Amino acid sequence: MQRVLVNSKAKTVLATNPEYWLRAFLQKDYKSGSEGPVKRALIKALGKLQPIQDALSSGKLAKYHFMFGMPYYEDMTVLKKGNKLSVANRVFTLNLPNGSKLVGVRMPRSVESFVSKIGEDKALVLPYTVLIEKGEALMLAPKYYLAISYPRLSMGQFMKISNTPGAIEKALKHSIK
Repeated sequence: MQRVLVNSKAKTVLATNPEYWLRAFLQKDYKSGSEGPVKRALIKALGKLQPIQDALSSGKLAKYHFMFGMPYYEDMTVLKKGNKLSVANRVFTLNLPNGSKLVGVRMPRSVESFVSKIGEDKALVLPYTVLIEKGEALMLAPKYYLAISYPRLSMGQFMKISNTPGAIEKALKHSIK
């Protein structure tokens, strides 16, 4: 899934780096060059792309771990189980070839306000996604997702948003019916 943020006030367009996120999410299953079609489509739509420095090296993505006691990619949280799961505050649904669905969920304003504490250019993580698969609604651990999304944040900046992972999980649990 590709994300693009248009900030008309700052006159910037930011797009997530397809290689970065494929490496982060596919980990050892990543195949070099698999991001090619998405990258070409981005260049066609947006023109020349310029990478930003807020990223980890490709070698660190396969087994990224922010610090001791923090979750890994595999540490998904089960939000709810059931045969007919529905999602409130849905922004989009992406049907996957295996029958699973990715659902983008709009967070309450109080939760989304964390981006104003660390910079509006950091809003590319929103809306937060939920994976509906085999009768379970799953979320990527917010502590992992925020850390990999913002690897260059200082400890002080992380402390400003320290309540955000719990607030995201709580909001998502209330969104799944």
